[in-house]
Amino acid sequence: MRIIKEYCEHNNTVILRTDCYSKRLSSILELFETAKIDFPFLKVNDVEVIYYAGERYKRTYGIEFLAQDAPTNYLRVNSLEFSM
Repeated sequence: MRIIKEYCEHNNTVILRTDCYSKRLSSILELFETAKIDFPFLKVNDVEVIYYAGERYKRTYGIEFLAQDAPTNYLRVNSLEFSM
């Protein structure tokens, strides 16, 4: 499972998602633990689990949370993908 890290500067949202269709809790927890490496003060209550429904990420899951900035290894995106 490859983890994709993105940051939407328009609304200060960090996105971590995978390139697979897994909906297992272990996959979501892996995303959370990966996020905590870059954002050590991140809490469970800060994070939303997202089911994407847009064109590019359709039927995949990820997590999103607010942050003022993200490390340089996060891809900068202009908008968030449509979600359900």
